[in-house]
Amino acid sequence: MTAFRENLGRDPEADDYQFLFHVRGNAGVGKTSLVQQAESGSSAQPPEPSLAGSLAAQAGLAGLGVVPVVGALAGAVDPQQVAQGADRLRAALGCGPTMTCSWSWTRYAA
Repeated sequence: MTAFRENLGRDPEADDYQFLFHVRGNAGVGKTSLVQQAESGSSAQPPEPSLAGSLAAQAGLAGLGVVPVVGALAGAVDPQQVAQGADRLRAALGCGPTMTCSWSWTRYAA
C-alpha cells in the first residue's frame, strides 16, 4: 500500500511513475480488500465479524467437517472470512445483530 501511495505522489510525467499495479497472491490473503482500500483511499482494516457470525460460522464448518468429501474442504475454509461474509449478507438483508430480520415472508392466497 505504501508503494501505491508513494507512486500517487509522483509526477505522472516522471520516468519512474507506474501506471499499472499487478496484485497477486494466494487465495484468501486479502487481495480484494487491498484493492478496495486503494480505490477508496482508505487504510482502514475490515471490521471484525460479530460474535454471532463467528459462532455460526464455526458451528457450520464443524458440522460440515463430518460430511464425507465436504469435510476436507470445510477444514480449509477460514471461519473468520465466513463470519464476515455472513455479517455482510445479514446487513444486506436488513437483519440486526441479534439475527432478527426486518423483513418477513408473506403468503398470498391463490
